[in-house]
Amino acid sequence: MTVRKPSSPSEPCNSTHHCKLCKNMSNKSIIQNVHTGKLCHTAGGTCSTTNTIYAAECTKHSLIYVGHTGRKLSQRFVNHRSDALHKPKACELAAHFHQNDCNITKDLKVYILETHIEGTLENREFVEDKWITRLDTRSPNGLNSNLRDFGQLYYTIFNK
Repeated sequence: MTVRKPSSPSEPCNSTHHCKLCKNMSNKSIIQNVHTGKLCHTAGGTCSTTNTIYAAECTKHSLIYVGHTGRKLSQRFVNHRSDALHKPKACELAAHFHQNDCNITKDLKVYILETHIEGTLENREFVEDKWITRLDTRSPNGLNSNLRDFGQLYYTIFNK
């Protein structure tokens, strides 16, 4: 079961362990894909939120990537930062920041879209596909390029 809280902004965790994601957390309760006009409310949460669907926006190019993690959000972004430097083919977000000379420290805003996603990896991927469709973040309107079977069908129905 997933929980949709009333729209609220994402917040820094203010960890005493010097969280590198805190300064990138958006303080807005709405996210908009400026390329399509699609607008969605965010769920809110902090850098330490787990089992979540998130949006990572390159503010330099106004492009959004939707992803998921079962770990703390801050831990996932440690990987994204490393991938942007060393393994840019690991995912679309890393590739974009690496290939377009974007700075993942200053050109990144992170939004929490949905939290408390229980169950398996497949369940998070299913919910991730719904958010990719809701925000229409498939390339060229965003940074996502991969959708699973359900996501392909959902995208075809709702983004004609």
